[in-house]
Parts: sequence; C-alpha cells; structure tokens
Amino acid sequence: MSRLLVASCLLACTALAGFAATTPPTPDAAMPAVATPAAVTPVAATSIAASPGTPGGGQDFDFLAGRWTAHNRRLVRPLDPAADAWEEFDSVHDGVLLPNGVGVADDFRIPSRPEFAGLALQLHDPATGQWRAYWYRNGVLGAPLAGRFVDGIGVFEGPDTHEGRPIRTRYTWSRITPRSARWEQAYSEDGGRTWETNWAMDYRRGEVD
Repeated sequence: MSRLLVASCLLACTALAGFAATTPPTPDAAMPAVATPAAVTPVAATSIAASPGTPGGGQDFDFLAGRWTAHNRRLVRPLDPAADAWEEFDSVHDGVLLPNGVGVADDFRIPSRPEFAGLALQLHDPATGQWRAYWYRNGVLGAPLAGRFVDGIGVFEGPDTHEGRPIRTRYTWSRITPRSARWEQAYSEDGGRTWETNWAMDYRRGEVD
C-alpha cells in the first residue's frame, strides 16, 4: 500500500499540473493495454449535477478505498466483427484516498498473470465538478476520460486509439454498494453513436477465492 500511495501521489501531481493549463476534456476515455491515447479535446459545460449525498461530487469514488476483488469478462478482440471470443479472470485492487481530497487511486493486479500490473487514478477537479479518470501502466500515463456521477451512475468518456485507428472509449460505474460495484468499458468507432461493450468487472469486497 505504501508504494501505491507514493506512486499515486506522484501521478496525481503530474496529472493535476495539467488542470490549470487545459480546459476540461470531452467525456472520452482510455483503456488498459491500448496504445497511447489521443490528445484530449475540450468539453462543453454541462448542467449535470453531482450525485445525491456527495456535495460537490468530491467523494463519488471513495467507495474504491480498501481491498476489492473483481471478476472480469473481456472481449479478446474488440471491434472485430469476425471475433467473439471472451476471456474471464479475477483481479485484485487496493484503493487509497489521496491527500487533501484530490481523488482516489487503485492498483490492478491479476493473480494468474503476475507480470500484469496497472494503476487507475481518479482525480476530482473542484473548479468544474468533473472527474478525470487516468490509466497508468508501463511508465505511461494515458490521456484522461472526463465525466461525473448522476443518480449513482458514473460515465466517463474520451478520445482513444485502438490498433492505430481513432475511437472513443467509455467507462461506466454502476450498482455501487458498500460491498459490490460494476465497471464496464465500451468502444465506439462512429463518434459515440453506437457502442460495443468489451469489458465488464463485477467488484466485491475481499480476497480472490
């Protein structure tokens, strides 16, 4: 946990340095193990309110703190009409709240694949009320996905690339309780008109069985 906290704080400082220099990005996303995401574009102001019970929205991701495990179901070859093979595996996540209410960080480990490790970083921008969701792996901090929670559902989108071509990526958090949550990832090749869900994680408290 100490290494995670140190890494999270360093990454948070790096990411936050861009808050003052850039306008909030378009709700668009990036995914684990994908090529370096495209540059983020500004997002228009919205009237979406923060989730009930979390004034200002700054505590929306607090549920990630602590130990979680997740069962993953992932499409092996996204955006390939000829491929429909899915893989399933379990992952382990340790989440920490960053100092001064900056946000939340949680690592991503796959016990059956010890060579794989990543870090998810959720940072709250009090100036806009938006969250920016980052993915860090292999020394690369991807471009953020921007969004917020409404009625307990968080949607975060942003420009990305997949196999060298531009796409949009969307993360969705839902079904959040003290002991469970669901995360989904979807890709769009047509600017967000249609989406293909290619990854789902069902979170639960505790260790992998």
